[in-house]
Amino acid sequence: MKTLTTIALVLVLLTKSTKAEWPSMKLAIPIAFHNPDLLWQLMDWFIPLSVIEENVSFYLYTRGNYEVPEQLWIDNEIALAGSHFDATKKTLIVIHGYSTDYTALSAQGSKQEYLTYNDVNVITPDYGSINHDPLFFFFYTAAKSYKIGRFIGQLVVFLIEQGADPDKIHIIGHSLGAHIAGFAAKYAKSKGMLIGRVTGLDPCNPVYNANSAEYRLDSGDARFTDCIYTTYGIWGLGFPVCLANFFPNGVGMGQPGCNEGDFWQVSGCGHSLVVDYFIESINPQSAFHVQECDGVPDVERPTHCWPTMRTLMGEYANRQVPGMFYLKTNAKPPYSRG
Repeated sequence: MKTLTTIALVLVLLTKSTKAEWPSMKLAIPIAFHNPDLLWQLMDWFIPLSVIEENVSFYLYTRGNYEVPEQLWIDNEIALAGSHFDATKKTLIVIHGYSTDYTALSAQGSKQEYLTYNDVNVITPDYGSINHDPLFFFFYTAAKSYKIGRFIGQLVVFLIEQGADPDKIHIIGHSLGAHIAGFAAKYAKSKGMLIGRVTGLDPCNPVYNANSAEYRLDSGDARFTDCIYTTYGIWGLGFPVCLANFFPNGVGMGQPGCNEGDFWQVSGCGHSLVVDYFIESINPQSAFHVQECDGVPDVERPTHCWPTMRTLMGEYANRQVPGMFYLKTNAKPPYSRG
């Protein structure tokens, strides 16, 4: 997988670069095959910032504009002041994944639940116009994720400068969006603004599996980071990267309710189901009770797990409790057994 990913990304760079740039590419690419971080630096160099600035938008929802979003822009104080944004309230930034946009369930489902139960700001970034490429160009979309994340990070910094409490900022991302969430938080952190929380929903494995912490979601991106893995080592990363790591139904087993079709359909179902788990967890009446484990709960390499009341999976995870956690879910809603 690592070799195929590297080859694909190099081909993307070659096809997106100009002939004048090829000499430096010829020198750098052999090194990049052995250094994924250098490869990401090359991609960052070749992807124009204008592509991101012209194709990434920010939409704000609050209880005052539940259905019709208000658009925000980085460093535009007039637009922010004229919106329903309230800097004294908690801010949720919900980032969609690959081949979708801000109207996807991963963004809108969470938005609806958050505003049903909480008086908060919800911002849904949209990079859908540069996210509908054929499957092979998933690699090019992924290549843009670093810049997309830092662009979102600029918005985060702007909101904090306008009075938002960084500890009340929570970024949630699904799959590709999980790493974008990490990049956004990293950017804010680089400006001395450590945000409160980042949640990764089955953080994408292809392209990111060989990266160092700088070029993927990492435990140090926020004061608290939590990840939920539903296709561990397949579509989701195959190693824990958050402070709190949750493994519904364990590793090595499909998700309940995802048992029809071929491998791609079953694994794709599990990769999407993590969104449903998280959305359900926003409801205060839901409770994804967990067991604490001394390692990743893998059916092929059993670990010791024991009941705990110290934390829950999802929105109400205890920010003071890191570790590895296992739980069982139902095959149909409600998924929680609490």
